[in-house]
Amino acid sequence: AFLSGGSLADSYPLAQWKSYGGGAYDQHSLYTLDPKFVSASDFHLQASSPAINAGANLSSSGFSIDKDAASRPSSGAWDIGAYEYSGSGGGSSDPTLPPSPLGSNIYISQSGAGSADASSCSNAKPVSFFDTAANWGSGASQIGPGETVHLCGTISSTHAVQGSGTSGNPITILFEPGAKLSKAAWGIDSASAIYSSGKSNIVIDGNGTGIIENTANGDQLSSKQASYGIYVTGCSAYEIKGLTIRNIFIHTYSTNNAVSPYSTRAMHIENCSNLQIHGNAITHAYIGIYDIANGSAISNHSIYGNTISNASTAIIPALGGSASDSMTNVNIYNNDITMGGNWFEAPDENHIDGIHSWTSSGSMSNLRIYGNYIHGDPSTNSTGYIYLTDNLSTSYVYDNVLVGSGNHPAEGYINYNVSGTANAYIFNNTIVGVANSNTGGNAIAFDPSRTGTTAHVKNNIISNCAVGIYDDVAKTVWDSDNNLFYNCVSVGRIGSSYKAALADWKASSGGDAHSVTGNPGLTSIYVLPSNSPAVNAGANLSSYFTADKDGNPRPSSGAWDIGAYEYTGGGSVTPPASDTTAPAVSITAPTGGTISGSVSLAASASDNVGVV
Repeated sequence: AFLSGGSLADSYPLAQWKSYGGGAYDQHSLYTLDPKFVSASDFHLQASSPAINAGANLSSSGFSIDKDAASRPSSGAWDIGAYEYSGSGGGSSDPTLPPSPLGSNIYISQSGAGSADASSCSNAKPVSFFDTAANWGSGASQIGPGETVHLCGTISSTHAVQGSGTSGNPITILFEPGAKLSKAAWGIDSASAIYSSGKSNIVIDGNGTGIIENTANGDQLSSKQASYGIYVTGCSAYEIKGLTIRNIFIHTYSTNNAVSPYSTRAMHIENCSNLQIHGNAITHAYIGIYDIANGSAISNHSIYGNTISNASTAIIPALGGSASDSMTNVNIYNNDITMGGNWFEAPDENHIDGIHSWTSSGSMSNLRIYGNYIHGDPSTNSTGYIYLTDNLSTSYVYDNVLVGSGNHPAEGYINYNVSGTANAYIFNNTIVGVANSNTGGNAIAFDPSRTGTTAHVKNNIISNCAVGIYDDVAKTVWDSDNNLFYNCVSVGRIGSSYKAALADWKASSGGDAHSVTGNPGLTSIYVLPSNSPAVNAGANLSSYFTADKDGNPRPSSGAWDIGAYEYTGGGSVTPPASDTTAPAVSITAPTGGTISGSVSLAASASDNVGVV
């Protein structure tokens, strides 16, 4: 110990204190010597301090640095006191000493502020500190695992993530209230607003108020360029949440694209595993969330609770061009998607879909799309609200509410265009098309050019459509049952033959033995009244999933309700009277002629609600 400027209690001098208790105390301590601090306010040691090399080596006690995070010797004597002598005695302001520790919260603004010690937005370090690799690591003066970087104010420079967190100790990038990354037009890849390559255990947290935006990028604006809000590649354990990403590119309806349409994306995520994207609001970009395996095998993605509008395609899980590409265990759920009809343009280049999976090579499996609400007018360039293509081996589409408006998708609200042997599980969706007419759209469609798909279509409400279930050239194997059809021109189509009545569809498809027709009586929020014919008319599918769109449990045994919502109480709503009258055909005999012998007459009739 070092004792200076006082005496021990009860006036023991140091020599007597050393002998007290049989010589157990302070045999190497100093007394009455001036420690020679740099100044009255700077307690670093001068070169002549008697405290230098007068301390015990305590590296076995679990620490090895001084207050400035300077290393203590691994062997030999330490200096006494909080600071190891650095060689100059200049204190923390001396450039030969390490910078002061940053703590676990580091504040960043565009140009820095105040003392720039990173202690608050008022004393923030500049964004250049964030973008310098030497400032990332495990040192006390670096951005490292378990620490939070707070973004302050308006920032117009790219944030390039330079390091990784660890499991259980991520690095969090947190937007303070009022913080935004704003520019006339961000670029792509490393010129995006946030760029990260090869990093892991990172959380980007918009905190519910954070904004990434372009202010002047669009067909009719001063900038017309490719742009991404966030570009992340080669990552693991990444989470992106609570952000508003807006105006990446504002497309003018019926205007030819000023830039390549696929080049404007709110988020581009490539070759990442263990990914979460949730609670974000995205508007005005060709693609909302682009999630691709490109020369890589990736897994475990959850994209949920996002609100996306004015995007040509809201969410794309995709594979690149390599046979080794694979994507497994992808969950896309509880998103609210407004179809991007504003992306219509005359050459029909823009693919307007809600959720679109595609694979030019490789394989995708265990894709689950559930609990989403997809709605709005897609204009006339849409393929499907949910459009699944190519090498998709196993997919589950359930508990979604799809509501048409204005124009219908060209193929189907749920459209499969998959190749090879595939199992498509389409369960408990509520599909409300545009109208009971040929312009109402097909509810569930399978592309005529693909073979080998087994369609498990059960417990769906299919209403207000042209065709309920559409298989153009009879290449699909049907496992269809317990659906409710209402107000569609035809219940189904196989090959070129339309099946207006449910009985005809049953006979042709070999399925839907327990399916029903009638008005489901949906409320304005598409839930069931107690007296709906959909209540207790569904198959129990608890071996596949166990909850409805709202998270309410479905029965573990016994019948389920048809549609996205399980009836949970709250009285009944009287639906409009169902049509129970079978179709009738009347033939008027010609007048003014004479018939000799017998005449055979034949007629056919159809009924859009399947009454026979």
